[in-house]
Amino acid sequence: PAQYDAYKAYKRSKWALACLAPELQRRLATGAQSVCAVHPGLIDTDLAFGFFRRYLPVPILRPMQRALLRSPIAAAASVLSALALPGAAGAYAVNGRVQKADRLIRNSPEAREWLWLIAASHAGLCP
Repeated sequence: PAQYDAYKAYKRSKWALACLAPELQRRLATGAQSVCAVHPGLIDTDLAFGFFRRYLPVPILRPMQRALLRSPIAAAASVLSALALPGAAGAYAVNGRVQKADRLIRNSPEAREWLWLIAASHAGLCP
């Protein structure tokens, strides 16, 4: 069996969230509510630092840490500001811009339904 790779799992989970936003918006949002997936950038967490540590030794990485990684407060600000972006409902926001959903999700109702069923069953939203 293949070994678990935390970074691949993280990347896949982000893809799923970005793809799920349009379906969540369609199914759950009403009136003033909206759903938006946001990529706040690389945040100064143990996971991010560990990723860069794979490529750079710690004595070199530590001084570069602030330039490479955003603070959690800056990341939270980008999440909140994404809510005010025109067209953000059901979208994926990156660096203050609304991005299109993955082509597979945009063009395939079957793929959207499949992803929804998986997510909803894990979240306890359906039997």
